[in-house]
Amino acid sequence: MKYANVYYPNGTTGKNKEKGKINIGDAFQWLAIQHIYKLMGINPSEIVQIPKDELGTYDGEDVVCPINFLYANYICEGRMFPFSTKITPIFLGLSLGDVYLHSEEIQYLKKYEPIGCRDEDTCKRLRNYGINAYTNGCLTATFPIRNAGIRNKIYFIDVPEIILPYIPDDIKLTAIKRSAIIRNDSIEDIESYVSKLYEEYKTNAKLVITSRLHSAIPCWAAGIPVIMIAENFSHTYSWIEKIIPFYLCNEVEKIDWKIENYVNLNIKQQMVEIAIRRIAGKVITKNQIENLNNYWNMRKKRKCIHLIEILYEKLENVFTPKEDIQYCLWGYTPMAEAVYVHMMEVYPQAKLIAFFDRDKKGYFHGIQLQNLETIKNYSDKYVIVCGFSACLAADKLLHKIGWNMEKIFMIYPYK
Repeated sequence: MKYANVYYPNGTTGKNKEKGKINIGDAFQWLAIQHIYKLMGINPSEIVQIPKDELGTYDGEDVVCPINFLYANYICEGRMFPFSTKITPIFLGLSLGDVYLHSEEIQYLKKYEPIGCRDEDTCKRLRNYGINAYTNGCLTATFPIRNAGIRNKIYFIDVPEIILPYIPDDIKLTAIKRSAIIRNDSIEDIESYVSKLYEEYKTNAKLVITSRLHSAIPCWAAGIPVIMIAENFSHTYSWIEKIIPFYLCNEVEKIDWKIENYVNLNIKQQMVEIAIRRIAGKVITKNQIENLNNYWNMRKKRKCIHLIEILYEKLENVFTPKEDIQYCLWGYTPMAEAVYVHMMEVYPQAKLIAFFDRDKKGYFHGIQLQNLETIKNYSDKYVIVCGFSACLAADKLLHKIGWNMEKIFMIYPYK
């Protein structure tokens, strides 16, 4: 049996791999698995690279495949699980996103217990399903410490604009701006791009200020001081406050701008040892898992929120329960299913009249999926955008069409 890694062609999923805006965080997770394989002495040429949207249809050699990503897309004929029978998944850092699991998915996960979860919230939800789960954190935290040296550059990576006036001038005026959101037609190879970008941070950064999970964690792992600032404390962050100072935008006055990073080498090594043993098919003890799980969970905890709950609050500000509503969905993802069920339960007279997706075909509860060329025919209706890549494209496309921006609701805030 060989080993595999999951990647995103052109940094995204979808059969036609269209060019557009992408989040490079997924490539960092790919890089983390490559790093673990390197520690195992596995030659990169021997690693089978499987596109994420082909996990359900893969028909190559039998492979062991570590799973260290967010479940946020339909990729296996409608649902995430089961993967191809040619794949033996090793769940090291699964994050559920804002979705529920079907009974067959629960049984599939139970087959491959224990399930390592990227965040505490996912661990709790899986345990509520009766699944043996533990909080592992993301494997990007296992990247090695950088070499000692003097660095003098400060990086802003998608820092919320609302806080810029409150950042000290000696930091703000010298900071180098970078973004985790890029156009994939501006690069040749997403994995090479991310590798070079990470080397830049390790070589130059004395401080990184960011709102991005997969900018913060790799930089922390390298020993770079990191400050995270975001508008909300997402459920996907429900572990990182253990190692990285996290602030909401309304807490700027509390920030210690002279922070020094402390990297717990012991916990990094525990993560590496558990990952390697599980990938190699060796036994791990209950104590090993519980020690790792307890490390992440023993902390002063913020209350986390789900992006979909924020969406529901926005809908409540616009719709009334007995109102006749005609709406469209964009993005064939698990979030679309959750939104559809919510609309039926809370707004029983609401009617789904169209469903758009860039490249998927078929039906959604009797509604035929339409490509984006037809979206202009519905510009007077409400639209709820349910996919991450769709949210990246929606603002520009819907504005160009002339859609009433007050009738647009997006699950993923990307600005």
